[in-house]
Amino acid sequence: MIVLDTNVVSEVMQGWVSSPALAWVVAQNPDELAITVMEVSSGIARMPAGHRRDLVAAQWDLLEGQWLGTFLPLGMHDALEAGVLSAKRMRLGRPIGMADACIAGICLVRDATLATRNTRDFDGIGLSLVDPWAA
Repeated sequence: MIVLDTNVVSEVMQGWVSSPALAWVVAQNPDELAITVMEVSSGIARMPAGHRRDLVAAQWDLLEGQWLGTFLPLGMHDALEAGVLSAKRMRLGRPIGMADACIAGICLVRDATLATRNTRDFDGIGLSLVDPWAA
């Protein structure tokens, strides 16, 4: 399973035809892709009210019903893994944001690969990573 980080989902939502990330996502088996909802929904909610927010929300609604239909909720085991990971990173002087810790927890518990442009944010934690922009 490949979990798509928010930066990858955002790229897909914008539909940049020349994007290497979009081409990479399209080439994957849709049954093996999954996304986390928190960062995307939070990003939309933080946008100022208006046409752009409405457009992004509509694109998100379309994705929910299409091939990116596998959503991974943050479960108890994921949250526990995220908490331990967050504490370890803090002790190492390399704190990780709560959303990234939760995404990492989801991936680690499920032995999933994370597709992200921000590989540096997740390095050194034993997580399998792929950068669609470099693939």
